[in-house]
Amino acid sequence: MNAAHRTLRAGTAAAHARIDALFSRFDLQDRASYAAFLGAHAEALLPIETRLAEVGAERVFPGWDEGRRGELLRADCAEAGIDLAETPAPLASTGAAIAGTLYVLEGSRLGAKVLARRANPGFPRRFLDAGESPGAWQSLLSRIDAMLEDNRAMDDALSAAHDCFGAFERSGERWLAA
Repeated sequence: MNAAHRTLRAGTAAAHARIDALFSRFDLQDRASYAAFLGAHAEALLPIETRLAEVGAERVFPGWDEGRRGELLRADCAEAGIDLAETPAPLASTGAAIAGTLYVLEGSRLGAKVLARRANPGFPRRFLDAGESPGAWQSLLSRIDAMLEDNRAMDDALSAAHDCFGAFERSGERWLAA
């Protein structure tokens, strides 16, 4: 594990634990709860992906655009009967902020593999089943490590990661309450 990964992991551990606990409350075997689970992810992820594209994440992390999962999530939501209303997501445009945001989004792809095993196989699963190209996570971490060499950059990345986790937390709470 490289230095930036260790720092990001430690700095976001509490937020990560809150998200894991929150999203574990969705019953992935129940159709309505699973639809809410998809809606919660869409409400957070879609505007963040859109904003990442606007601020040039592809320039900072070549290949990121090819791995976007938004369209898969939109298709799953449509199949589950979820109407989506995308709202803008705030996101700083520095390379470090992009790095912190992608750390969360791409890390969630790893968590999706675990969730996919718990989900009813008859439900729409494009989003959960979206794999990554071999070595993509390690490549992202290496790129992040090279970018976050000073404290200011790391602070920007941590702030953006917390903002990203916060978007998922607010969305998850809202969809659970609905």
